[in-house]
Amino acid sequence: MDESDPVARRRRARERARWPGGLSSLDRQGETGPVDASPATRLSLVTELTLSAWALSGRPLPDYDRAHMPGRLIRADEDA
Repeated sequence: MDESDPVARRRRARERARWPGGLSSLDRQGETGPVDASPATRLSLVTELTLSAWALSGRPLPDYDRAHMPGRLIRADEDA
């Protein structure tokens, strides 16, 4: 990505302007706490947030199965 390209910079700025969300200071956010909802509703909310985050990234959802997920298992008795 060429950071000096003014056309690309303006395009990215236009794309960022469409991102959902807002800006506020910490002292104006008020109290936040646990969501008073069932586990099924909470899972639904997390799913919605995850799909939104993937959509904002512009990348496709991964299609690998659990056995092939990237990651590393570190056991307590092993050196990291």
